[in-house]
Amino acid sequence: MEQAGLGGLFLIGWPGRPLLDIPVSEGRLGFVVVGGLNPVAILEEEGIRVHRTGALAGLIEYSRLFDYQELGARVKLLD
Repeated sequence: MEQAGLGGLFLIGWPGRPLLDIPVSEGRLGFVVVGGLNPVAILEEEGIRVHRTGALAGLIEYSRLFDYQELGARVKLLD
């Protein structure tokens, strides 16, 4: 996935054990990938069946977004 420029694995769980409080069935393992669901599509295209997917994100109004360079200053305002 990294060679394709789509990010890589972030977390890998143990078979049958929850990962980030998400249940994982016996005989299966869970993993979190960087790069959204595009890396999961690569697995499917290569014949590796993915049984359940889900994005850990949601929708947000565009007007609420800001430049990443502002993040430090915004965090300081939270103190």
